[in-house]
Amino acid sequence: APTAVVEWWNGVATADRANLVRPFDADWFEALPVSAQAAYAKVVFDLHEFLDTGADSHPADSYIGFEPLLLRTSFHSSGTFHHKSGSGGSNGGTIFEKGELDDPQNGCIEIATHKLQELLANQHVPLADCVVIAGNVALDRMEFPRMDLIQMQGGRKDSSGVAHRDRLPSADDDPMAKFTEQLGFTVPELVALIGGSHNFGSAHGKCSGYEGQWTSNPLSWGGANGNAPEFFVELMREDWRWYEVCTFHNNSVQYKSVPDPFAPGAEGEEEEEGGDVSLEEACEQAHSETPVICEEQAMRGCAFDDGLYTVGVLPCAGVVLRLKSDFWLKMNPMMTPHAQRFADDAALFAAEFGNAYHKLTHNGLTRCGLSGHGCGDHSKCEATTDAGGTLLYEQCVGQATRYEDDESKDKFGTGAWVGIGLGIVAVVLIALVLIVLVAKNKAPVPQPATAEKQTPSPPTGALPQHTDVVVAAPYAHGHGQA
Repeated sequence: APTAVVEWWNGVATADRANLVRPFDADWFEALPVSAQAAYAKVVFDLHEFLDTGADSHPADSYIGFEPLLLRTSFHSSGTFHHKSGSGGSNGGTIFEKGELDDPQNGCIEIATHKLQELLANQHVPLADCVVIAGNVALDRMEFPRMDLIQMQGGRKDSSGVAHRDRLPSADDDPMAKFTEQLGFTVPELVALIGGSHNFGSAHGKCSGYEGQWTSNPLSWGGANGNAPEFFVELMREDWRWYEVCTFHNNSVQYKSVPDPFAPGAEGEEEEEGGDVSLEEACEQAHSETPVICEEQAMRGCAFDDGLYTVGVLPCAGVVLRLKSDFWLKMNPMMTPHAQRFADDAALFAAEFGNAYHKLTHNGLTRCGLSGHGCGDHSKCEATTDAGGTLLYEQCVGQATRYEDDESKDKFGTGAWVGIGLGIVAVVLIALVLIVLVAKNKAPVPQPATAEKQTPSPPTGALPQHTDVVVAAPYAHGHGQA
C-alpha cells in the first residue's frame, strides 16, 4: 500500500480500528504486514464513507439503500462455485466480467460492480476480495447479529477473460439440486442461505421482473421492530396471493391475479381470464406499451385489486413478496422442517445463515488456478501475471524440484538424494567387478595335450564383454494445474 495509506492507518484511533477490522478474520488480519492491514482497512473505511451518504442503488423507484445490492453482488460472485471441479466462486473476481454480468440472474449487478471499481480499483486490494468485503460491510450495517461467523480471509486474485454463466439458481425453480449438487451445501445450509439473503432488500422489476420488498424493513435483519428476522415467519403463513407482474419503462407496474402454482392440480390449470392471450400481450393491450418483463410472484400484507400502479406504490402499506424459489423452502418436504425451525428460532437462523454465508464466500479460496482444490503438502502454488499485475494463470509446482529456493531444505534437498543414489550404484558396480575378477583368478587353467600355440588370456582386470549398467534417474514429483 502507498505510504499515505499506512500513515492514515497509523493515525486511526483504537476504537475506530475495531470497526474497520470487524469484517475480517482476526488471525488472518494480524498475520498481514502493516501495509496490507492498512490497505484492507482502507477498503472498509471507503465503503462506510460511501454508504454514509445515503446512497441508493435504484433512485428511480421508492426502495432505498445500497447495502442489499452489495450483499446480492457478493452472493452472486460466490454462487458460481462448482464444488466438484473447484471452479467458479469469488476467487478470480469474474463477477466484473461482462460475460458474467450478462447472465440473466445478474440483472443490475453491474450497478454494484461499477461502483466498487470506481471506489476501490486503486486500493491495492484485489477486487475479488473487495466484493466479499462489501458484502460483510453491508451485513454489518444492516445489523446482522453474528458477524463473528462471517469474518473473512482475503487472498483472492483477480483474473481476466473468464466468466461463469448459468450457474446461479433460478428464482422459479426448486433450489435443491443447484445448491446441493453444484455448490455442495447441506439442506439446512441452503435453506438458511436463501432465507438469510432474502431477509434484506427489495426486488426491482427492471432488474429481475419481480417487484416489492421481502420484509417490512429491507435494511434491517430484525425487521420493522428490530426484534426478529421476518423472512421465515412470514413465509410459513397461508394467506399469500399470487400475481403475474409486468414492469414498464415508465416506472409503472401492472398486477394480475393468477392461481397458486403450488396448489394441488395447479400445473395443468388454465387461466380463467384472457383465453389464449399471454400476460405480456394483455399488458401491452391495456397499456399500449411493451413491458420490460413479466414474472409470477406471491404477495401478502393487504389485498389490492388488479391494475396498473406506480413502482413501489401500492394502495396499502406492509405488502411483502416471495418468489417461487422461496416457496420451495416450505413446499419441498426435505426443506420444510428447516424452514419451520428457522421461523421458530431466530438465534438458530442467524447462526446457520452466518456459517453458510462464510462457506459460500470462501469456496475456492485455497485453490491454485481457475479450478481444483489446492496443491497438497508436496507442492506450492505459483502465479504468473502480466506487466500490470493481472493474474494470467497459476500452477502447482512440486517442491522437490524447487528446494534451491527454500532455505529449510538446502541441507538435505534433491541434490543430496541424487548423490546418495549414484554413490550406492557405484559401490554395487565395483563389487560386481571384483567378484568377476576373483572368480576368474581362482578357476583352473587346463593344460593342452599338444604343444600347439595357446590363445593368450585376457589381461588381468578386464571387464567382461556385453555388460550394460542402467542407473535409474532420481524421482522428482510434482504436478501442474492451470
